[in-house]
Amino acid sequence: MYDVDENALKSEKERALAIAILKFPDALDSLVQVSPPAMHHIRALNLKSCVLQELLPSRLCDYAYYLCVTFNEFYSSCKVIGSDEEKTRLVLCQGTALSLRKAMYILGIEPLNKL
Repeated sequence: MYDVDENALKSEKERALAIAILKFPDALDSLVQVSPPAMHHIRALNLKSCVLQELLPSRLCDYAYYLCVTFNEFYSSCKVIGSDEEKTRLVLCQGTALSLRKAMYILGIEPLNKL
């Protein structure tokens, strides 16, 4: 989808953010305390209602907070627009936005697109 060099994550903050984004599926798996085969069926049904019924949304909130803190550290120390790594860093920004949007949807929160 994106033409990004796989060795492009040179900064420690970039790598930390990429790892945080990649932990989104793990955060979803931790929402409900069931066996892995049963989790597949839950995902196929309606994860949003399952999370709200099981009363474990705090785990997804913890992940969203962790992702926001990690993104803030990345954005504070890494120039995005106009840098040599602009393309790679924009992909990290888009991945963060997508993960947060999905987490908020599951939690039943409508995200703001602009402040």
